[in-house]
Amino acid sequence: MRGIVPALAVVLALAATPVAARRAAQAGFAEPADIIAAEGNFTHLIAAKGIMAAIRATAAPDAQIFASRLMRVTEYVHSADPNLLPQGHTRQLWMSCDGSIAVTHGEWQRLPVLGWYATIWQRQKGGNYKWVLAQWGTRMAALPESDMINASIADCPVRRTGASASAGKTEASEHKASLPDYLSGHSDDATLEWTTAPGADGSRSFVLRFKRDAAMREVLRAIAAPPGA
Repeated sequence: MRGIVPALAVVLALAATPVAARRAAQAGFAEPADIIAAEGNFTHLIAAKGIMAAIRATAAPDAQIFASRLMRVTEYVHSADPNLLPQGHTRQLWMSCDGSIAVTHGEWQRLPVLGWYATIWQRQKGGNYKWVLAQWGTRMAALPESDMINASIADCPVRRTGASASAGKTEASEHKASLPDYLSGHSDDATLEWTTAPGADGSRSFVLRFKRDAAMREVLRAIAAPPGA
């Protein structure tokens, strides 16, 4: 399923989020409007309370962030310069079939510097979303102007029943528990996966793969230059 979600959906989704999130969590399906609402709430909190308060309210307790280096968000809000966090415009949103993980990607500008960012959002037990990994880098050219967010939901896996379904759920949970750093991972249903890896020169790559047409396909590859480059 592919679709374009207008920026106006932020306003509508903010009003419906509590009910929509609970229903999505209970049914185990994806609702892109929930992520648009979460990002809209982040923007609202920045304006109302400041960027550090917004980060505290929207990040998972063990979330990580790449600023001048990789750090836990709890360290970042106490020691980092809030101006290090770029603010921009989300252009793309990918979501696993079950809605357990979503990734947003967009661009920021601090002229003459242009950049990209990517955020991993994870659905919490209550059905709301918190971000668990935030990272960014520079880019050579700006993306075409657009007021739209291109939202895509992964193809759903073949549903299993009985013992097979339980085994699959246990395997996903064990894998998730073994990756506390969020630098790589996948959704509970394995229809979306990401990897963040360092390069020999100090650069960093972010790769996102997504189930489409019965195969996992790369939909995003972004590079962050070495610090100071």
